[in-house]
Amino acid sequence: MILAKKPFSKMPLGSGRVNETDINRIKDITESSILIIHHPVLEVGSEKFKSIAIENRYDVERAVLNNKNIKYILCGHGHSFMKSRKNNLIQYMSPSTAYGFDHKDNIKLVKTASTGLLKVSVHQDELFIKEVLFN
Repeated sequence: MILAKKPFSKMPLGSGRVNETDINRIKDITESSILIIHHPVLEVGSEKFKSIAIENRYDVERAVLNNKNIKYILCGHGHSFMKSRKNNLIQYMSPSTAYGFDHKDNIKLVKTASTGLLKVSVHQDELFIKEVLFN
């Protein structure tokens, strides 16, 4: 059986997908874990931003939410700091070191001068995130 299928549709530049093999790997995680992935798994941002997300995001989200061992998601892609929560899962999106995006505009993604990074520390199985802005 071939598990890595071609995209469901013609994907716009910036979008991605997670193949079935990797979705099964997510399902099989047995230790308390942080999922680090480029695209956000939980839905965030404007409608325009959602159009360049993970094409099969709902399949990935379901796999992550059904695995109680995954506590956090660290992602990028959006060039902006965002914190999302669904059930007991917390997702942090890192800002970019090059330029930010204003995710409030549903028509287009507007570049901003907001740049930064995430400072991550772990203490007693808890993740502590601090957004560090450069400007």
